[in-house]
Amino acid sequence: GESTKEFDWQIIRKDGTKRYIEQSASLQKDSSGKPIGFRGILHDITERKHTEELLKKSEEMYRLLADHVKDLVWLMDLNLSITYISPSVEKMTGYSLGELQKLTLDKVISSASFQEAMNIYMNVIPRAKADPAYTLNRLVEMELIDKNNKSLWIECVFSFIRDEKGYPISILGEGRDITERKQMEYSLRKSEENFRHSLDDSPLGVRIVSAEGETLYANKAILDIYGYDSIDELKSTPLIKRYTPESFAEFKERREKRDRGESGPSEYEINIIRKDGEIRHINTLRKEIFWNGKKQSQVIYQDTTQRRKAETKLKETLETLRRSIKTTIQVLGIASEARDPYTA
Repeated sequence: GESTKEFDWQIIRKDGTKRYIEQSASLQKDSSGKPIGFRGILHDITERKHTEELLKKSEEMYRLLADHVKDLVWLMDLNLSITYISPSVEKMTGYSLGELQKLTLDKVISSASFQEAMNIYMNVIPRAKADPAYTLNRLVEMELIDKNNKSLWIECVFSFIRDEKGYPISILGEGRDITERKQMEYSLRKSEENFRHSLDDSPLGVRIVSAEGETLYANKAILDIYGYDSIDELKSTPLIKRYTPESFAEFKERREKRDRGESGPSEYEINIIRKDGEIRHINTLRKEIFWNGKKQSQVIYQDTTQRRKAETKLKETLETLRRSIKTTIQVLGIASEARDPYTA
């Protein structure tokens, strides 16, 4: 007396073609409750079956692609439990799919990445539930911890799998291995740090300036040369007040040449005015470098004031010596002439 419903019945039509039907059957009784037969209802579900088969093949094809791509693909439910993960992730982390499904997210990624993931999750899930059109268009860098406790980096993008009403039911994650790039960035950053330390400790004054002449960096030696207490004080002092009039005019000529695309001298001399008003003589070397990923100019200052003073004093001493020698020769000549004109 219980109704039945059967699916996937396949029938053969008179013309030999096959069709799928859905059949339900129920017991029929007379007024006294005695069974008298059965009633069957048939529905032709051939088109639906064909659609299901196409969908199944499509899903198999997508799974095949997901299983063989080098990039990472995984699915999580809204509780962040992994429901699918591509073999590429298994190969990368060393965990099997079964092992990964038993692990919580904080065991798979570093604490810093987990905190970032939680912040993103708490921010986007309410928005995704409220707005069926909401998408997360943001690249996220995550640090994975593999089975051997080795650090790996992936660059991820996330999207939502939604039901027919637009409600999110799963989170699709896609990513690629950027471990090598992160290692290169780390090495470059350490190299830049060492470069900065070498500049900071250099006895020569060093400035990094933009194409517009803005000071991006100045070491302590530069501040000592100018007599300023901070880089902000150096930046806030107009260039015309830091140069002597002659040197400022020469600077403008060099600047105009650079603006026209002409190459200026790589080495030249300038005269600067210190904070206390003293004039200093500086030998300058200028060259192009990359600073924070952009082409800038590095200007190296060597204070030659003391050397210039020593050279001036030496010239004066030599001139005095020349005059002394000339006078001595003249005296000797006069004396010799008085004694013996032929010897003179």
